[in-house]
Amino acid sequence: MNEALPKVLIVDDIPANIYILNEALQQNYQVLFATCGEDGLILAEDEQPDIILLDVMMPGMDGYEVCRRLKQNPLTQDVPVIFVTALGDTASEMKGLELGAVDYLTKPVNIAIAQARIRTQIALRRTGQALRLAASVFEHAREGILITDPSECILDVNRAFSEITGYHRAEAIGQTPRLLRSGYHRSEFYQTLWEDLREKGHWYGEIWNRRKNGEIYAQMTSISAAPAPSSKVALYVSIFTDITQSRKYQRQIEID
Repeated sequence: MNEALPKVLIVDDIPANIYILNEALQQNYQVLFATCGEDGLILAEDEQPDIILLDVMMPGMDGYEVCRRLKQNPLTQDVPVIFVTALGDTASEMKGLELGAVDYLTKPVNIAIAQARIRTQIALRRTGQALRLAASVFEHAREGILITDPSECILDVNRAFSEITGYHRAEAIGQTPRLLRSGYHRSEFYQTLWEDLREKGHWYGEIWNRRKNGEIYAQMTSISAAPAPSSKVALYVSIFTDITQSRKYQRQIEID
């Protein structure tokens, strides 16, 4: 079994249905299967599949109940579920979607359509996971992060930005980084900074800024241009750390 392949869990009480889907999917996916709802729930929690193909009409626990329990379990609630069933009426389809399923396929299954929908849902899930991970890293980073559009309008800041500068997110968004200017640097400094950004796509150096309470502080800053698909700059991302204490200590050593 190739651990790099996405996992597809098939839950169906009829072995022939599992065989057909397995034959169609095994080349591109790790195929897992269960022949009853109870085993499907256990396997889903243990294996954490990328998607679940779920029959509706099964003895004991039907597919609707399996889906309900999957969505109630924090370990499986984000796994996309596609119902694969002989029930083709609108009421049955709506019931499945209301329980949290992302799609509904009727038997006999059109394999090409099933493969396309499985690919789409796995891609959507992984994109969502990547976005959530990026958002978590952004919010919990120890460095301050500032994102602006090409006109320097602040689009977003993270928690560390607020802790370092004293400005809450709502106060910063819509402003420009001039909000933090201390007057320490001459205009030539900023001209050089922007020239580097436009020519090289990045700038790294020390900036003395001003906190909301008026205190001037030093930050080591890295600014990068994030290109859009059109190759034009879409965003500027500034990542910085507060180095005020180290600079004060350095100056004290020089004086002594």
